[in-house]
Amino acid sequence: MSSVNKSIVIGYVGADPEVRTTKNDTKVANFSVATSESWQDNEGEWQEETTWHNVVAWAGRAEWAGKNIKKGSRVYVEGPTKEQSYENKEGETRKQRHIKALSLQLMDNKAGSGETEEE
Repeated sequence: MSSVNKSIVIGYVGADPEVRTTKNDTKVANFSVATSESWQDNEGEWQEETTWHNVVAWAGRAEWAGKNIKKGSRVYVEGPTKEQSYENKEGETRKQRHIKALSLQLMDNKAGSGETEEE
């Protein structure tokens, strides 16, 4: 039996991507994307819930993200969900989930609608 690990998110970028270079000279970009869900509760009041998705892009996609994606951009992100463990300042082990971006696409006109960066 096979399994699938694929996330697709369309939302708004919370801050300009943070692009850095690893020890091995590989570019990596980190940014977050907000998605919102609205519904009417039992009393007829509209409710909204926002979920933040951490995104990590590597190599060429990282460079592309740094040049094209800006705070407020509406983006399409596709890739597997990954979990990373790290140690915080207090020495506690923490886990963080992120989407490893294998496909990125701008969905607005801020930097050119339809621009993409894929594998």
